[in-house]
Amino acid sequence: MQKSHQHRSLEPSIGFLHEFSDYQTKQSLVYDLQEPYRWIGDVTVIEALESGVLDLKDFYFLGDDYRYRLEENAKKTLSILTQRTLQHRSQISRINLQMGHRHTS
Repeated sequence: MQKSHQHRSLEPSIGFLHEFSDYQTKQSLVYDLQEPYRWIGDVTVIEALESGVLDLKDFYFLGDDYRYRLEENAKKTLSILTQRTLQHRSQISRINLQMGHRHTS
């Protein structure tokens, strides 16, 4: 995302949803452009925690910025699960489109 907007000469510090802040990042636009896709990560993490694929032991807290981090193996697992979530949602969308077309013909 970051390289994409830099290539198009967009100013990364000017966002419309996220404000510029010294304590977080100066890349407000990057966060704005990621926002429509946030649900994918949310759904994947919630499903992983509810199913027991991820657990509290997969997270650690540095304390320097009040954010939890994922252990390396958990990152790999989450990456695979995210890909599966996207594939599954894509299949559902295709089925819905096909059913919609069937009903309109």
